Amino acid sequence: MAQSQKSIELNKKGFELLENEEIRSSITYFKKAIEINPDLVVVYNNLGSAYYRLSKYDKAIENFKKVIDKESNYAKAYFNIAASYYHKGNLLTAYKYYRKSKSIDEEYVVERLENPETKAKIKKESEKRGDSKAFDFYLDEVNE
Repeated sequence: MAQSQKSIELNKKGFELLENEEIRSSITYFKKAIEINPDLVVVYNNLGSAYYRLSKYDKAIENFKKVIDKESNYAKAYFNIAASYYHKGNLLTAYKYYRKSKSIDEEYVVERLENPETKAKIKKESEKRGDSKAFDFYLDEVNE
């Protein structure tokens, strides 16, 4: 029990660092938390989020997949995998994971996509790629 609590505390500290954009430091805490308790799935999701913020999408995906290996209905992990594949330019795979996330927790997915910050990021990414169809597709999905 004491080890599990220590892992939770390390994860909490790592998440605070992540929220304060101290990403590399957060990774250290998440890794320590996993060493102590490798079954705490939220830590893998947080570690994946840290790598995602560093644009290390393969490492992010690796950690998000560990979440779903341990808890197959963790909608956030599927959504995060989708976002990672999207940024890697693999839109078909992104869509597959996005749909899986939406099938598990539609409210979470729609709430995330309806966020003005998310809309702006996707629009900017689509324009950068010269792919306005991706943004149109996104809008269709949100309004579906």
